[in-house]
Formats: sequence, structure tokens, C-alpha cells
Amino acid sequence: MKIKIIPLAVVTLAAFTFGIAGASALGYWITESKKEPAKVASGEFAGQADPADIRGSYSFGDVEKAFGVPAAVLADAFGFTDRPAAEVKAKDLETLYAGKTGALEVGTDAVRLFTAAWIGMPYEPEADTGLPARAVELLEGRALHPATAALVRSRIVGALPAIGTLSAAPSQPASPTASAPAPSTPAAPAPAAAPVSAAPAATPSAPGSGTAPAATDTHIAEAAAAREVKGSTTFGDLSTWGLSRAQIKEALGGRDPGAATEKVRDFCIAAGVEFSTVKAKLQEMASALPKP
Repeated sequence: MKIKIIPLAVVTLAAFTFGIAGASALGYWITESKKEPAKVASGEFAGQADPADIRGSYSFGDVEKAFGVPAAVLADAFGFTDRPAAEVKAKDLETLYAGKTGALEVGTDAVRLFTAAWIGMPYEPEADTGLPARAVELLEGRALHPATAALVRSRIVGALPAIGTLSAAPSQPASPTASAPAPSTPAAPAPAAAPVSAAPAATPSAPGSGTAPAATDTHIAEAAAAREVKGSTTFGDLSTWGLSRAQIKEALGGRDPGAATEKVRDFCIAAGVEFSTVKAKLQEMASALPKP
């Protein structure tokens, strides 16, 4: 029996069309990924969405839906004014703050930390995660979890905001008094705090000494010994630690590594790759290397 080509094509097209329509109606056909973070498995916050599961592909709008943190607040905290707040993605922070924050990094993990602090949950950020001063200012007056309140101020990138001490308890309104308050002498303004930096600023050595500051040398030595992947880590550093070219290429999603002097973070930004994801893979590999 011969089957005509045209009727067969019509039947095939109809089956495909109605198949998709049926699968879509039943919820089996999904054309875009759902941004639904994992739930906390146990403890005080069991069953709640876990800020630690926020990924670089999450937009501020996704974070608002999952955690209730307004997208406008997130955009204000991290300095995004060039587009609608809901469209900014967590990984966009890597590009905005690239090369501007010293040893501390403002990226996807900063969004996790801010979100956890905003909703009153504990969160242990990565060792080099920082928060803009504006983000910390917005957290003032929030009922922060004690564990989060204790570390937020230690992660500020830039000058300290002129705000009170972050507390785990919400601020209490002052009690009204019957009599008018006596005039008081304005307190002298506090001196501006210095920006957070990776290491103490280099002090010029005496002419002809030819020696570098000991503090800087110590910091570099400690970073090398720890094999900690940071924004300043170069491909040369990774090779020096003992990572092979094949391992680095694997962490980069099959891309060939850059020059030895190129920073991994700069490479990722130029390639449109999420640095925090690459960083996590490289860190796992580096931590598995034999101790020096």
C-alpha cells in the first residue's frame, strides 16, 4: 500500500501541533525554566525558599517572587539605574563591580547574602563576598538574624555609611514625653571610614631600599598557600597551584584558558560566562590538590 506524501505530511503536522497543545495543557511542555529555589531541608527555616540557591541567572524580579525582596530595593542596593529593576540579573553584578572592589567581590553571592539578611535568615557567604555601602544602609532597621547581623558590616565595600549599628532586633520608637526636650549640643560628625581593601595600603619604601612592604608579601604568600580563587586570580596562579590546562578548560565550559597574566574573572566577563560558577568549579579542583 502506498501512502501519499501530502496527506502524510498533513497528518504528521497535525499530530505534532495537537501533541504540543495537549502537553502544554497538562503542564508537560515547558518552554522556559522556572526560577524556583530549593527549600531549606531542616531546622528553624525548614520549608522556606533557600537564599543559597539563588543563581546568576535569577533576575531581581525572580528574587522578588521567590523571597519577597522588592526588585526596586535590590536595584537600589547594588546601584542599577540603567534598566527596569526586575530585569537585572544577579550575574550582572560581576560586570558592574569588576575591578572596583579590591579583595572583596560583589557578585551573585552578594545577592544571596543581602536577600538572607533582608528576610531575617542566617547565611554563610563566601570568604571574599562584599556588599556595597548602600546595601548595608538599606538593611539598617531590619530584623536581621543574629548570625547575619554579626558579619554584614565586616563585608562593606567602600566608605562606611553614616548609620547606626546593625542589630538583630528591630529598632524601637522613642517614648513620647510631656515636656519639650532641652536643647542639646550637636555631636561632632564622625570621621569618614576608609574603604575596605584587600590588604594594607602599600607604604613607599625609603629611596634606594629596593624592598617591598612586608605586609603585601605576606598577603600574597598566604593567598597562594590557601589556593583561594578570587577576582584577582590569574590563569598563571591556577597553573602554579598545580591545576592542569585540561582542568581549567573543563571549568571554563570547554573554552581554552587565557594568557598566564589574564585574570580569570576578566576572561569570564569578556566571554559572557558567569564567574561565580567557574570560580566554584575551580575552587573545588584547587581544594582537592595535595597540600603544599
